[in-house]
Amino acid sequence: MAERSFKSEVKHLRLGKGDTFTGEGILAITKALLENGVGYVGGYQGAPISHLMDVLSDAEELLDELGVRFEASASEAAAAAMLAASVHYPIRGAVTFKGPVGVNVASDALANLSSSGVNGGALIIVGEDYGEGSSIMQERTHGFAMKSQFWLMDPRPNLPSIVDSVKNGFELSEASNTPVMLMVRIRCCHVTGSYKTKDNLTPKLSVKEALANPRSDPPRVVLPPFTYAHEVEKVKTRWPAAENFIVENKLNEIFGPTTSKIGIITQGGMYNGVIRALQRLGLAAQAVEADGGSIGGNFSHEFHVLADSGEDAIASCASCGYAANVEKVSLSPLPSNPSDPTESCEEIETPDQHTISTLCTFLGISPEKTIKTLLVDGADGGLVALILRGDHELNTVKAESLEAVATPLRLAGRDAIVSAIGSTPGSIGPVGLNIPIFADHSAASLSDFVCGANKEGYHLRGVNWERDLPAPESYDLRQAVEGDSCPNDYEQ
Repeated sequence: MAERSFKSEVKHLRLGKGDTFTGEGILAITKALLENGVGYVGGYQGAPISHLMDVLSDAEELLDELGVRFEASASEAAAAAMLAASVHYPIRGAVTFKGPVGVNVASDALANLSSSGVNGGALIIVGEDYGEGSSIMQERTHGFAMKSQFWLMDPRPNLPSIVDSVKNGFELSEASNTPVMLMVRIRCCHVTGSYKTKDNLTPKLSVKEALANPRSDPPRVVLPPFTYAHEVEKVKTRWPAAENFIVENKLNEIFGPTTSKIGIITQGGMYNGVIRALQRLGLAAQAVEADGGSIGGNFSHEFHVLADSGEDAIASCASCGYAANVEKVSLSPLPSNPSDPTESCEEIETPDQHTISTLCTFLGISPEKTIKTLLVDGADGGLVALILRGDHELNTVKAESLEAVATPLRLAGRDAIVSAIGSTPGSIGPVGLNIPIFADHSAASLSDFVCGANKEGYHLRGVNWERDLPAPESYDLRQAVEGDSCPNDYEQ
C-alpha cells in the first residue's frame, strides 16, 4: 500500500517507558494509539494523515503481538463503519481520513455513530487540509462536529500536546459515551519534535475476543423509537458528562495569570500563529513553558517580554529554541552512578557553622561536595527530608509534585525539627534519619560528601551512599542553573 517501506518508523513504535520519540506529529499519534490500548485502527489514505496508515501497514508483527486489528478501508465511509465495534463492546477504536471531504463521505456512518453513542472509546483522527497550504475547498470539520455532537479536540502543534490529546480523547469518549474527533492540521501532522514515551498496552478486549463472544444491544440500534431516546440522552446525559470531564481534567488549557482582565480564546491549531502575531506587536517577546498551577492543565505557557530586570527567570537553549520558566525546566538524572568511596566517614566538630557558605569556608571545600537537608511538612502530618547538593536551590513546584509533601510547601518549624530529629536546623543530614527521604538527582550521584551529623555543632565528612546510608530513589527537585543540559537533548 505504501510508496516506500516504513520499517525504520516501525522501530519507533516499540519504544518503551521513559524512551524518547523523535519525529513527525502524525507518527507520534500512531505511537500514542498503541500506548493507550487501542483495539483496532482503520482508515482511508489521504494527506496529511497517510503516514499513520503507511506505518501501521508495515507494523503487522507488532500489531499481532499486541492483539490490535488494522484495516485499510476502501473509503472513509467504510472506515467510519468500523467504529460500530465500539458501540457494542468496550473496545478502543480509531479511524483516520482526510477532512472535510472524508468527513462528508463518511457522514452517514458518523451520524449513526453519534446517535447510538459508544461503549468503548471511539476516536476519529481527521487530517484537516485547511488554510494557506490547502489543496481543497475552504471548508472545515468543526461545523460537522457541532451539528452531530462530536467532541472535537484541536491540539497545539507540538508533540507532547498531540500525544496527550490521544489519551484525553479516548478517556473523554468513554466518560461521555460519545465519539471524539481529533483534528490535526497539516502543520500539526508534519511538525517535528520529541516526547517521552510509555509502554504499549494490549487492548482490554480485542476484536478477536469480541467476535468469539458476540453480544446484542437493541436500544443502541439507530431506528425509532430508540433514536428519540438517543437525542434525549445526548443532551441530558452525554453533554453534562463531557463538560464535567473537560473541567475536571483541564482539557482547555489556560496560559498566563488567571487574574488577568483580558485574554484571547483560540483553538489549539492556531496557537503558534497567535503567538507570532503577539510577538510582532511587541506584546509577547517569548513564549515559555510554565507550571500550569491548579487549573492550567499538563502543559502551560507564559508570555514574557525580555528585560534586564523582572520577577521571573527564563531558561533557554540556543540550539533548539527551547524556552521555559526555570521552575518548569525538567532536569535529567546524571548518567553515571556515584564514584567508589575514597574516604572514610568521620564526625568532625563544626561550631557555629549553620550555612553551606560558612561551612565550606571553615572546611576549605567547595559547595559541590556538600549536601543540604531541608525538612518540610509531609502530607500525612509528619516531616519529609528533601536532599540537595550544597550549591543547588530547591524548586518549590517540583517539590510540591511529590505526593508525600504537603501543599503548599512549608519548611518545618524549629520545634518540630528538634522533636523529630533531636537537633536544630543547620546540623541536619540524611544519615540515620527515620523519615521519608527524597534526593535530587545531583545529590544522589555524590560520593565522599559532607553533610550534617544530626548533632548540634557537628558534621560528617567522607559520607557515601550505600556504605553509610541506603541509596535513595532520586528525583528532579532542584532549580535549573546556567549550563544544565537541554530537556529536548541532554547532550546540549
